[in-house]
Amino acid sequence: LLGLSGRIWEIDVSGNARNSTQEILDFLKEEGIVHGMQRSKISCNAIAATIRENYNDITWVSVRIEGTRLVLTVKEFLQRQWRRRKILPVI
Repeated sequence: LLGLSGRIWEIDVSGNARNSTQEILDFLKEEGIVHGMQRSKISCNAIAATIRENYNDITWVSVRIEGTRLVLTVKEFLQRQWRRRKILPVI
């Protein structure tokens, strides 16, 4: 039982709308982050940096380990967040 608790058995992704959960899970798999891997081999900071580097529309990501779960919370850039104000000339 002790050996099982030292592994990641669930990977949760939340906050994503543009990038599907499956797409992010597939990317993690390509990076060697998979179900059943040892928790001690995971660097949350490295995972977050890699996601930000590879997904231009993800502006913020939090990665943490909660028990046997790897929890990713992302914030995606949405066009409506950054509307430019039109500045009209003063007459």
